[in-house]
Amino acid sequence: MRKQITIIQENASPLVVDDRDDRDLKEYTTEMSKLLESNNVTIIHTSTCSVITRPNKVTSIIVREIPSADDDLSKENQKMEEVTEQKEDSSEDGIITD
Repeated sequence: MRKQITIIQENASPLVVDDRDDRDLKEYTTEMSKLLESNNVTIIHTSTCSVITRPNKVTSIIVREIPSADDDLSKENQKMEEVTEQKEDSSEDGIITD
């Protein structure tokens, strides 16, 4: 899964960042909240970029899970494999051959 992070700060446009991370959403957001406990500058590292921010200027952070293109492709491949297996298992004329 991929995470989409939207950082909303005082007097600034929202900042949207993507992160490829397989952790559970709850675990991910708990870890991220620890970064904001500081009053100094904080660096948030993701798989696509790093963000330098002042936690006292951040009003909220929204984290969403978004299926990545790889997830969609793997689901399609699984469906194709299931269809292929079903075709191999059944014979149209009912005759079993070696």
